Amino acid sequence: MFRATGDGEIDVLFDASTANILEARLFNFDFDDFDDRKFRPLKVQHSNFLVEHVIPLLEGGKGDIWIQGSASRIGSAGWNMTLSQVRESQVQAFLLDRGISSDQIRVDAVGSTLAAQHALDDARDRSVLLWVYPKLDFHQPSREVPHRPKISRAFKIAVDGHNSGQWAKHNRNISIGQKIFKKILKKLPLSELDLPFIVWDLTNNLACRYVYIDLNVGFSLSIGSKLPQPHGPWNSFTTEKPIGCWQFGRDARLTTMGDWKTAATWIHIETPAGVNNVYTKIQTGITIRGIQGSVTLAGDFDLMEKPLPFSGP
Repeated sequence: MFRATGDGEIDVLFDASTANILEARLFNFDFDDFDDRKFRPLKVQHSNFLVEHVIPLLEGGKGDIWIQGSASRIGSAGWNMTLSQVRESQVQAFLLDRGISSDQIRVDAVGSTLAAQHALDDARDRSVLLWVYPKLDFHQPSREVPHRPKISRAFKIAVDGHNSGQWAKHNRNISIGQKIFKKILKKLPLSELDLPFIVWDLTNNLACRYVYIDLNVGFSLSIGSKLPQPHGPWNSFTTEKPIGCWQFGRDARLTTMGDWKTAATWIHIETPAGVNNVYTKIQTGITIRGIQGSVTLAGDFDLMEKPLPFSGP
């Protein structure tokens, strides 16, 4: 028999919303809330949470959500499964009504199978679990709880000379192999029209490959230097908050300062909203001479390859 149980409650289990990641439980659904086969609306606390914290992570197709309905142990297994299906359907319908695409939503219902260690009726079991993840993720659709995406604050970045050849497939301005470095010698470090980078997540041993696309046209300097090593030096940096190694870009700037004998380069890379952009000094593997003052170049920092296992050189 239906019984109202008061306000809806929410547990935020993991919040990295700046990286488009959120895990939360909406619980204390009303007891027997599909009694008489009647669909009842979401509690206002639950709907407000979805509007304020979940939908912003899904709008514009930038995230996916995995929804799991659950029920307490009171009642038959079949009826509890129905209750859990209705609860996840309520949340799914709420999102669909507000413009979230069905392609972004994965659902599951577990009845009372997760409630074995609880009291017969525990408000935490009358619930819906939510997992919001970035569109670029690692998990495959399944009935199992998705793994939390790998995020970190500790990274390294390097010019990705070992893989310069493969970038020719994606960027018409890149020559095969070491030819790219001969072109670099005619410009500022990292200012060739297309230049590959690798970003290494030190926490999870993952790496993403990027390409920096210089938007400045016709700028060049005379550079006295030997060809760089096949791979530039590793440069350590940290982000303000944890993000995935695939979440950098697109806006970027390179600034080179020199005194006619030596030069130093800084890179500025865009990060997700709510996280301060990265601005760090880098070594490029190229010694630049002949610069007086500073030069700043604007460009794009584009992801070219999804995260792959990487434990260093």
